[in-house]
Amino acid sequence: MRDVFAGIAAWMEAGKTFALATLVATHDALPAPIGTTIAANEDGDILGNIGAGCYEGDIVEACLQTAQDHRTRVLNIDLAGADEVSSGNGCGGMLEVAVWRPSPEFLERARAIARGNETVQLAIPYERTGGQRVSFAYEIPARASLILVGATTLAAELAALARRLDFRTSVVDPRPVFATRERLSQVDEIVSEWPQDCLPEMLSSRTPIVLLSHDPKFDLPALRCALQSAAPYIGLLGSRRAQEFYRTSLRDDGIDESAIARIRGPAGLDLGGTSAAQTALSILSEIIAARHDRGGMSLHDIGGPIHGLNLSPLQRVVRDMPDQDSSVHNHIEALVKEEEALYSKAGSGGLSDAERGRLREIEVQLDRFYDLLHQRQGLRDAGSDPADAKLRPARQVENYTE
Repeated sequence: MRDVFAGIAAWMEAGKTFALATLVATHDALPAPIGTTIAANEDGDILGNIGAGCYEGDIVEACLQTAQDHRTRVLNIDLAGADEVSSGNGCGGMLEVAVWRPSPEFLERARAIARGNETVQLAIPYERTGGQRVSFAYEIPARASLILVGATTLAAELAALARRLDFRTSVVDPRPVFATRERLSQVDEIVSEWPQDCLPEMLSSRTPIVLLSHDPKFDLPALRCALQSAAPYIGLLGSRRAQEFYRTSLRDDGIDESAIARIRGPAGLDLGGTSAAQTALSILSEIIAARHDRGGMSLHDIGGPIHGLNLSPLQRVVRDMPDQDSSVHNHIEALVKEEEALYSKAGSGGLSDAERGRLREIEVQLDRFYDLLHQRQGLRDAGSDPADAKLRPARQVENYTE
């Protein structure tokens, strides 16, 4: 999406006539994150994609109309209608898309979004079908940070792929012969310091860290710093023999087992690749899975929605469970523990066919519990209701529509 706003800024600087279309709500569908934006200009150039399939052309046409008449529009797209084209295999669901023209002041916002160094708040006022005036307020967060210890070939591969995944990468390595811009062209920041001197200030709950140096004089102090921080992911490259060496060294330092258990090592998911690029994909896949609290399993082997909340269906049930339903609560808690054990086993060694079947059975059973609870309580699924979850209340943020 940053590429889209970089292009928008370039169009504004060149005086192009254009309009934007932003996904503001969905129902029973999530083709792209809420806030995803597409833009089209008078020359027929298009930036971005919302994932509306055969309706993408309608969105572009609406952009061109708004570019000319400056009228904000709203499109309500029924993806089930795509079944006529897809022979009944359409994704289904509804999309709500606001089409708008930015004001001249939007240029600085577009530049800030493209840079990704700060969180940018936007508000898009529009009129829904039926005349209801609403304002879609949303944030485009700053890029997350990824810290790599060791200026290695793998660090360069990780930085190149991480950029596409909206990470800002920092490589920590005190060796000037290795930590060069020529070797690390895609890295955002090169920190030529010892890990123990800089990591305490760099690490936070939003900064995963991966140790790549294969050198204890770098990796051990980096591990100590990481384990004392709130880093959401601590990855350690190296063989299983090397992993045990580091864990033994940390135990000798008095670090307890619960802290050591936070280390993901050997880092990465079991994808079977061996090249530096494939290893980078494996590690970043595990980081993304950890960010969303997923096990990194194949979608083919698990049930439930493809896109959804970070919480599993079972966790959503427990979250919404009334306190007085203790018997049902206890039953679901038992299923939650069983599910967690199966996911843990899947992440470490894989599941048998019988265990995969049991996992699917649990998901189905708890989804039914969830549906019954929400029918009785009048609650809505926060993962699919556009009015309550996807359209946040208007906040005191500046408008940048004309």
